[in-house]
Amino acid sequence: MEQQKDGYTFERDNLTAKKIPTPRAVAGAKNAGDKWQYSAVKLIPTNPHYTGNLVQGRSKTDANDKIFLQKKGYKKRLKNKQDEWIVIPDAHPAIISREEFQEVQEKISKKGEKIFRGRGKKALFARLAFCADCGAGFYQPSVR
Repeated sequence: MEQQKDGYTFERDNLTAKKIPTPRAVAGAKNAGDKWQYSAVKLIPTNPHYTGNLVQGRSKTDANDKIFLQKKGYKKRLKNKQDEWIVIPDAHPAIISREEFQEVQEKISKKGEKIFRGRGKKALFARLAFCADCGAGFYQPSVR
């Protein structure tokens, strides 16, 4: 079986083999390892920081939600709209180009799209109605 030449696992192994320092190692953390983690690699194509821009203000804390703070022990994070971000272009060397970053963003957005491929019946409320508690989509169970 031929090894897959793309994906987060392949990139993780590739970065580790090339001995590229992990983000924790670059930050000088005492507990930094020399092996890349899947979660760290997954952040690269979703974080505009890796295109060479310094990006701040992507999220803020909700100081008004005291119940969340009491239950969880930390403040709730809310994502800011992209036009509210503070971006300083070319603040440091880029790991990926802006073109590659945009291409990946398009692929990620399309990955979540659901397409009915004709297997079975399409339910009346498929991809239109979702559970308010868990967010799962409604489906039509097959009749035997």
